[in-house]
Amino acid sequence: MITAQDIRAKTFEKAVFGGYEMSSVDDYLEGVAQELESQAKEISVLKGKLKILADKVEEYRSTEEAMRQALVSAQQMASQIEEDAKSKSEAIITDATAQSLEALAEIKQQVSTEEGRLAAVQATFAHFLNDARALCERQIRYLDAVPQAAGAAMPKTDRIPESEQVRITEPVQGADGFEATQLFSL
Repeated sequence: MITAQDIRAKTFEKAVFGGYEMSSVDDYLEGVAQELESQAKEISVLKGKLKILADKVEEYRSTEEAMRQALVSAQQMASQIEEDAKSKSEAIITDATAQSLEALAEIKQQVSTEEGRLAAVQATFAHFLNDARALCERQIRYLDAVPQAAGAAMPKTDRIPESEQVRITEPVQGADGFEATQLFSL
């Protein structure tokens, strides 16, 4: 590349005939040298600006890449949060289902136990009634036999009319704490 200094240092041989006027050539060469210097300075300034712009572009690219990575990271984090929420909700549902099934089984067991206790109380009550009825019948037979043993004649009555019977209401308490009411006729 030709510099302004090269142009200024350039000399030409003098021509004998028909040559150029030296002062005109020197003036022209000086103008060309100045123009070349000014363009060299402008090129230098433009190269500096280009460097600044290139640095800015690189900065923007790195910022863009960082933003892209942040976006990808945010998307991954959102997906992870969503997956975690789904797995936790499934675990909660599974746990709640297991607890409800366990509670249902326990309630069924309690119902079965209480039904067994009720059946036992009913059986005990039925046995008590049978025993009481048998006792009453034995007492009636005994009372019927007493006049014969004593040798006295007692008038025989079939039954006491219902209007003359006395009703006694007695509470009967089972082993489970429930009370039942029983009517006795005398």
